[in-house]
Amino acid sequence: ITIRMSLLGRTGYQALGKLCFSRTEYLKQVLETAGFELAFEGPTFNEFALRCKGRKAAQVLEHLEAKHNILAGVDLVLCYPELADCVLLAVTERHGRAELDRLVSALKSAVA
Repeated sequence: ITIRMSLLGRTGYQALGKLCFSRTEYLKQVLETAGFELAFEGPTFNEFALRCKGRKAAQVLEHLEAKHNILAGVDLVLCYPELADCVLLAVTERHGRAELDRLVSALKSAVA
């Protein structure tokens, strides 16, 4: 990480943060428009918890991996038993809009 930070420099690191933030906000907006619910209100940076429309997160994650070859996130039941229907999603600079749209499509099929 230290080498990467030094190569990016101050402005590059700020630009990277803005990119991650904007892609996360894009994904949240698209998911909410598609009828999904965020588990928590409030600001986020590059990760957020998503409710899986009444399905167990483990089932949704299994479907995404088996049917769409997507490793989507973390099942929050592992740390918080009351959040069995929530997945922690993280967005980085490596996730372009096409990948995010593919995830939304796969999530829709997982909860249909």
